[in-house]
Amino acid sequence: TQLVVLDDAFKVTNRRVNALDYVVLPRIHNTIKYIQDELDELEREEFSRLKKVKDVLEEKAAETDKALKAAMAKGSASEISSVQRSLGGGADEFADLAADPGSLM
Repeated sequence: TQLVVLDDAFKVTNRRVNALDYVVLPRIHNTIKYIQDELDELEREEFSRLKKVKDVLEEKAAETDKALKAAMAKGSASEISSVQRSLGGGADEFADLAADPGSLM
């Protein structure tokens, strides 16, 4: 009778091990893979967002540079000062663009 009790305990333990090997561990691995995929996707989105912000800022800097060169060519002091005033807000614009990525699209 002790062998029967021992056999039953072995079967229960074996079922628990199989449940861990074939049910619980695969679920955990799938969850880990899902989380890693989501984090990778968020990282790609952030990279794209930053690249777009950089492009917008470079475009604005090129426009400002072009306007400043045109004003300097004309020699108009008032135009030069107005272009220089428009140069002042670069860091604030970057912060605004980074805070509201929807404004880029």
